[in-house]
Amino acid sequence: CKDVIYWIWYSLKFPAGCEAAYTLLSLFDFLLEENLAPSAFSGSVSELAAIECILLILRLVGAKEEGERHSPPLSDTRVVMAKQFIRDNVQSGFAIRELASYCDVGEKQLARIFCKEEGCTVAEYVRMQRLKHIKTLLASDAYSVRQISEMMNFSSEYYLNSFFKKHTGMTPGTYRLAHRKENKKEQG
Repeated sequence: CKDVIYWIWYSLKFPAGCEAAYTLLSLFDFLLEENLAPSAFSGSVSELAAIECILLILRLVGAKEEGERHSPPLSDTRVVMAKQFIRDNVQSGFAIRELASYCDVGEKQLARIFCKEEGCTVAEYVRMQRLKHIKTLLASDAYSVRQISEMMNFSSEYYLNSFFKKHTGMTPGTYRLAHRKENKKEQG
């Protein structure tokens, strides 16, 4: 029991000065004392303290009690819609105003809620998704770099090469070769 309590305590990694952490620690100490020197009431008291510890831990990790359930805020839904639109249209060039219109929100408001929820701008997220898709296409060997540049709506292979190198540090051809070598190592 003592080992379990200390394992829980150290695995939670509380921030300094966290009042709930001190409350939890005092409950842990109480449980340890009750287990070391049991009294006539220690069984029921220990059970109550253990339940209180569990509830406090659940609150600290973000669990909600029965009456506290809330639906996610509206911004979550719009961000989810925006991310899905981006993934579905990653190959086509689209303007942020089209995305905002799809999500039924203004461009500035979309930018604000997206950054708040995702920790990056819409443009950064689009860039990450485009790179991810380009890498998938390069890894498949089914398309040439020229074909991929056309599929991803780049005006030329040169712009795909520039974009890819700027954000990954290597050209699409170099990435493809490195990916092939990696696959050969895994297979061989």
